[in-house]
Formats: sequence, structure tokens, C-alpha cells
Amino acid sequence: MVAFKLTLNPAVLNQIGSDYAYRRVTDTCRRVLNRGIVLTPVDQGTLRAGNRMKVHRSALKEVGVVFNLIDYADAVHEGSAAYTIRPRPTQACAAEHI
Repeated sequence: MVAFKLTLNPAVLNQIGSDYAYRRVTDTCRRVLNRGIVLTPVDQGTLRAGNRMKVHRSALKEVGVVFNLIDYADAVHEGSAAYTIRPRPTQACAAEHI
């Protein structure tokens, strides 16, 4: 009969699991970001260039976020109600009429 003694180090196991989770979250965020870049509508390219990703790492969890901080990104993503666009009067136009 052969006997084995197995000793597990919780800190090392936690680090291995955390590294694995970080790689998976980063890979998933990168895939979502790349797909978002492809699907972003392009007029001048500003909206597409604004796509970003971040991966936050803490002791017990990994969190990935894909986002866009351009002003109108939410309106493009969620859609907006129809509205009429009217030009604003400027000082130059007002001076011409005097």
C-alpha cells in the first residue's frame, strides 16, 4: 500500500485562480470591445474611436467593463425620440441684419 500526504496552500491556490480569472475576464472584455468596434456606426469615426475597456482586479474578484464616454454614445446605443433640429442664431448673423 502506498500512502500520500497532500498539503494545499490556500494563498497559492487563490493566486492561481485569480490569475486564471483575470485572463478570462480580460479575454472576454477584449472580444466584446472588438465586436463593439465593428458594430459601431461610423460617420466621422469619433464614436468608434471612443470605445474603451477596463479590467479591475481585487483580492476576491475580477470585473471587466466595456464603455464609451462620447456624449452621444448613449443616444446612439439606446436610440432617441425624433426631434427637430433648428440652428441657433449667432452674433455674426445678428450683425449682418443691422
